[in-house]
Amino acid sequence: MKFWIDIDDTISFTDEAVIQDARRYHTEVLKKVLPEIKPRQSENHYYFIEILGWTREEALRYLNDRYPACLENIRIKPGAAETIAWLQKNGHTVTILTSRVSTPEKNAEAVSVKWLRANGINPDGIILNCKDKGAFLKNEKGVFIDDAFDHTGAVAENKDITVFQIRSAFGKENPDSRVRHFSTWPELREMLAAAFPQKFGK
Repeated sequence: MKFWIDIDDTISFTDEAVIQDARRYHTEVLKKVLPEIKPRQSENHYYFIEILGWTREEALRYLNDRYPACLENIRIKPGAAETIAWLQKNGHTVTILTSRVSTPEKNAEAVSVKWLRANGINPDGIILNCKDKGAFLKNEKGVFIDDAFDHTGAVAENKDITVFQIRSAFGKENPDSRVRHFSTWPELREMLAAAFPQKFGK
């Protein structure tokens, strides 16, 4: 089977690193008073922009200046590396599918590959700058794993892909009945083994 797996807030705790960095940027660079930070259920990955109330120009400035660099030291979610290794051990291919983009200062692919390897993840492939994951996977078959409301909903339009959404602090849960939800990677491993018993024997 083919598996396509997101990075940010799916296998990593990106939210905590980005929120912390964006707060500093808000006060130190933009010179603005910091608003009260509360979890906000967003339908995309720009929750930190919504929380801080940035304009489009401020958001683009941050994304170009700081975003790739702050991704270098994010924490991995417990069980993610082990589950991905288990998938590969059982003969499945794992492709990292992310909407991360490079900037003139930072190569997002290099940052991502370095982080994945440092955390014991060696995917069969990595695809960046995928803004429309539904369109990208419309003719594929397999399993898609992501945290985002918009991506999971779009990919679920393809009946040949089983979609799983991991719950996260800032991600709105997609109510689409075609989207299955889980909270931890060990839980997902059990769900996969139950859903595809003939595919997991090791």
